[in-house]
Amino acid sequence: MKKLSVNLISLFTLLLLVNIFTGCGKKDATVGTDSKKETTTSGGSTEIDGMIDQYQKLMDEYVSIVKDVKAGKTSEMAKMQELSTKSTEWAKKLADLAPKLTPQQSERIRKISDSAADQMK
Repeated sequence: MKKLSVNLISLFTLLLLVNIFTGCGKKDATVGTDSKKETTTSGGSTEIDGMIDQYQKLMDEYVSIVKDVKAGKTSEMAKMQELSTKSTEWAKKLADLAPKLTPQQSERIRKISDSAADQMK
């Protein structure tokens, strides 16, 4: 359980760093009520939008596994640790891209991060 707490703290720190590096942009023109229904933002790099899509899938999978582990499915701990490492790598990639992001892309990353944090409470 201590590893779970450490992993959750690491993830929240990671989400905070992503939000800090990407900043708060203007509202985007995406459609949907949750991170899974977000669409690719217009006006930005298709390559960057593709990376954001991959980050979103990773975060959705991570949230699902964290919920499983919290529910007592300890067999998912190794997968959770693996995804925690991947999410840290992705946060660094996105932070490095921050100067190239459109305000819409920054907002989308913030929404994905906020949604993941909210779902893990």
